[in-house]
Amino acid sequence: MELPPGQQAGAHLHPGGVVGCVLAGEIAFAIDGQPEQTLRPGDAFYEPPGATIARFDNRSTSEAATFIAFYPLAGEQPLITML
Repeated sequence: MELPPGQQAGAHLHPGGVVGCVLAGEIAFAIDGQPEQTLRPGDAFYEPPGATIARFDNRSTSEAATFIAFYPLAGEQPLITML
């Protein structure tokens, strides 16, 4: 997946959680109530099921950020719920 320059994901959650890895760029990542991190190429991330993701934003205003993510779901659950 790719986040365009300056793209902000907005607060959200995933019912099945997410595991992923940054391939290019820098991503500002914060789970609600935890310190913000900067994810760089090669960094892995985990979003627990139902946790509020406060930030998953491309830090660059001039370059895209790319990541791969795995979303385990059961049945007809939505992939993402915006808050």
